[in-house]
Amino acid sequence: SSDVCSSDLIAPNLRVQVVYTQGSRQNLQLMLNARGSKDGWCDVSLAQNDAIRNYFSEHGEAKGQIVRMQSLYSEKVHFLFNREAAKKYGIERVPNIRDKKDLTISVGTAGSGDNETWKSIIAADKAYDKVAKVFERKEEALERIAAGDDVQGMVFTSGLNTPFVQKVMKSYSKEVVLLGFDDGDLKAAVDEKGKPIYKLAEIPAGMYRPIQPSGFTCMGSCSVNTVEVEAVLIYSKGWKDTDPDGYSALVEAKNDLKATIQKINDPK
Repeated sequence: SSDVCSSDLIAPNLRVQVVYTQGSRQNLQLMLNARGSKDGWCDVSLAQNDAIRNYFSEHGEAKGQIVRMQSLYSEKVHFLFNREAAKKYGIERVPNIRDKKDLTISVGTAGSGDNETWKSIIAADKAYDKVAKVFERKEEALERIAAGDDVQGMVFTSGLNTPFVQKVMKSYSKEVVLLGFDDGDLKAAVDEKGKPIYKLAEIPAGMYRPIQPSGFTCMGSCSVNTVEVEAVLIYSKGWKDTDPDGYSALVEAKNDLKATIQKINDPK
């Protein structure tokens, strides 16, 4: 059997044990653990490409042990903000927060994919490191942003139209608005092979109508500029070397399911 971290892949010819984790960072850590480790381990995983880059830069040994496969879909960076605070401080996109010392942003839990994205924007522009931040789960952050008293915004990275975003649209649209995360400095971020980590992207008008900015020219639901990062399938080189049949089954499952996964997470 094989252990798959946070994955929806189902391989008919491969016995799979799913390990539920806190996200990309923990996935990568578990893949470095030896099989049978009391701290847990994984052979195959999904991880954001920015998290992989950050982890490789901090753990040089991981480069030879963890291998990227194909990207399965693109995740968009979502930047949610309290509506009143956005108007008060003139916040229309993430670069506007850099000189606002009395704002606080939730950047996900330590080790989450959301926090890995935030670390990347700090690496691209050190001014963001001066912004007050808190580390918390999305649900807690959303409640605090809706109140707007001590946390005004949050960052989270995910596929489009997830259950969390649906919750925001259903219950928090009067208090929360989706703003742009299109800082051009992120285009300079590259992985260990020199390939770009982020691409400028757009959340189309009407995708999240209740929480997208409104305007006469865009018929009440404006598109929002952001960046996207690939969700990459990765595997342990040690596992592949000892279980080539399992690897072949993984490739087959990935190819069979990729179109469905893209349709769910990155609808065009």
